[in-house]
Amino acid sequence: MDVNNQRVEKIYFQRLDFYYQTLAIYSIVIVVYSILRGSIEGGTLTVRLLDPITILLALFIIGTSIALLYDSIRRRSIIVGKDYIIFRLGKKEKKYNFNEIERIAVVPDKTFRFRSSYSTAMIKLPERRRMLRLRFTSYENEKDLYEDVIRIKKIIEEK
Repeated sequence: MDVNNQRVEKIYFQRLDFYYQTLAIYSIVIVVYSILRGSIEGGTLTVRLLDPITILLALFIIGTSIALLYDSIRRRSIIVGKDYIIFRLGKKEKKYNFNEIERIAVVPDKTFRFRSSYSTAMIKLPERRRMLRLRFTSYENEKDLYEDVIRIKKIIEEK
């Protein structure tokens, strides 16, 4: 916080809602499939757990749960300050002042899996040969992140 009670740093966390949605869908499908493949005899429902499709769905659920746990522990985030940007991955973080960033290009996202009005930012950092790709849709509060990156781009172009 600075003197005017305005927020100096903005933190944008990576979205993990895709994992929750996937887990919910797999769980519903495995329950419905198990009920449909089971049998009702004498007023009791018998569920077949050793069916190959049930095992495959269970493996998907386990794999997605492990990926969710792994990404929750890493907790990737971007912190935008007054004159710097920090890329944080778990306990590691890299801080770049705006004057260290060589260039930022905002390009349309070429993949069709995201239907968003926000593009992708390509950030050229001094220690990397390839540009860093930043998808706005991969982070919470994508509109504010997009506006902050555009603000940083204007500051870099002025220097």
